Amino acid sequence: MTLGEPFARTSREELQALRRGAAVGAAPPAERLDLAGPDARRFLHGYVTCDVKALASGGAARGFVTGLKGQVLADFDLLAGDAALSLRLPAGRGEAVRQHLARYQLADRFELSAVRPLAR
Repeated sequence: MTLGEPFARTSREELQALRRGAAVGAAPPAERLDLAGPDARRFLHGYVTCDVKALASGGAARGFVTGLKGQVLADFDLLAGDAALSLRLPAGRGEAVRQHLARYQLADRFELSAVRPLAR
């Protein structure tokens, strides 16, 4: 096997894009969970590894949802809107994360959406 064999069916444009550090491929299956309300940012900040409070509207971050002992429950991509936060979670992890967060939502003013699959 030579170095070029894995890319034998790749077009010249695709190879140039790879060399520049850009590539397009099928996204893995994912689920979406939204948090909306005045306490959503403060609440989520306590259960994830990224700085949710400092994230500007329209910003994005990557992180992990953690349990109380620091165990990783799921990785995620976070998108911050004006009124809501959206978590993009790996397929099959959304409901577990939703139940985990709902367990600690006591007097906090926010709503958790139902978990929805994301199209590829």
